[in-house]
Amino acid sequence: MASVSSSVFFTLCVAASCGSGYCQANPAATAPDPYSAFALPSVGGSLRYSLTASETVLTGYNGTTGGGANAYTNFSGNVAYLSRSQRHPFSAVYSAGYLIGNSTFPSYGYQALSLSQELHTRNWDFIVGDSVSYLPQTPIGSLSGIPGSGDLSIPAVQLNTTPGLDILTTYATRVSNAASGTATRRFTPSTSISFNGADFIQRYTGSSTGFQGIDNDQQTGGATLQHRVDELTSIGGGYQFTNSSFNASYLGPGTFGFQTHSAQLFITRQLSRNLNLVAGAGPQWAVSGSNGGVTNGTSLSVAVNAALTYQAKRFGSSISYVRGINNGNGVTIGARQDSVIANITRPFARIYNVGGIVGFNHSQQLSNSLLPAYSSSGVIAGAQISAQVRQPLSVFASYTLQRQLFDGYSPAGIAFNGLTQYATFGVTYSPKALFHRN
Repeated sequence: MASVSSSVFFTLCVAASCGSGYCQANPAATAPDPYSAFALPSVGGSLRYSLTASETVLTGYNGTTGGGANAYTNFSGNVAYLSRSQRHPFSAVYSAGYLIGNSTFPSYGYQALSLSQELHTRNWDFIVGDSVSYLPQTPIGSLSGIPGSGDLSIPAVQLNTTPGLDILTTYATRVSNAASGTATRRFTPSTSISFNGADFIQRYTGSSTGFQGIDNDQQTGGATLQHRVDELTSIGGGYQFTNSSFNASYLGPGTFGFQTHSAQLFITRQLSRNLNLVAGAGPQWAVSGSNGGVTNGTSLSVAVNAALTYQAKRFGSSISYVRGINNGNGVTIGARQDSVIANITRPFARIYNVGGIVGFNHSQQLSNSLLPAYSSSGVIAGAQISAQVRQPLSVFASYTLQRQLFDGYSPAGIAFNGLTQYATFGVTYSPKALFHRN
């Protein structure tokens, strides 16, 4: 999961932009075109679900070379609900599956649940959310985060971060939970202040390499002031504080950590009817934590968060860029990261839908006295085409690539190093949305 500290300003821009009107919960904001086999609800009081069965052939399992091909069968499903209330909307998205591998590829289950609730009063807007997941690897940016699940055309639901690509890992099961909340006070129809807080935990439960990832915790809080210049433009600025801590047996007794401080100025701009821009930048510095120092002195850098989103009736795409300090994703103890991820979905001829995703991540370990230097560059790319056979059945074919190269020490022993390719064919059952009626 991307760092809360490096991307919380994006969330605050979105939350504050609710302003004097009421916005839907975050999971509903990325609804794909209705020609998709499965789509997140965009109409209140609706529930959508899908069931998928697929077969995947892959080469280079865990980035190894010369190991031949592996195969697995994947049974998965998605459920998404959006409440009828326009004043206090609630949304829930659940994705789960079970993957059956061959003799050299492990079988495992995976699941993720995201909940979001909004509460609006005369002068205040509140948004609380929680996202929990059990995954065997770094999520690739699709709804489930697992290659071969038939959901490459649906971006991941992220309640407290901008979409990004984390350091890629080998097969290493982990449980993650992120709870977040924002409270926005409107002083005038054009000016508001937002307060935020979030708590993130990640625990590794196993690894195919014999090494587990570094368990980590992160707490963050801050405030943002926003002013709407006109109907198309808002500006603002804010401050953010984050505390990160780590625990692993080979690091010695106790925990280690560091703290970051960030200040950013940002702008949100509706460039056209369908195109929206959110961008922010400012200084970010890391200091050693009181629970055991990680960084050597003070580390000063620039944090950037930018997202460009295009949403039309029959076409959707987005691209985001995140630069900043994160918790190292269980691979290392804090990292300075640049991450770009782009999604696209486009239906055509009424029964076809194409989707794609591309992500890039460059990470460099923060200078510290505990571990040797570490840096990595990772890429994921995927494409999928779906064809409706007969409502509600559709078939799909997809291709996904993961590649990462690292230099230096891999402290957790789980850093992905090499190239893995996935080719998948599958079928999806996804009926029309179910509506709650009084």
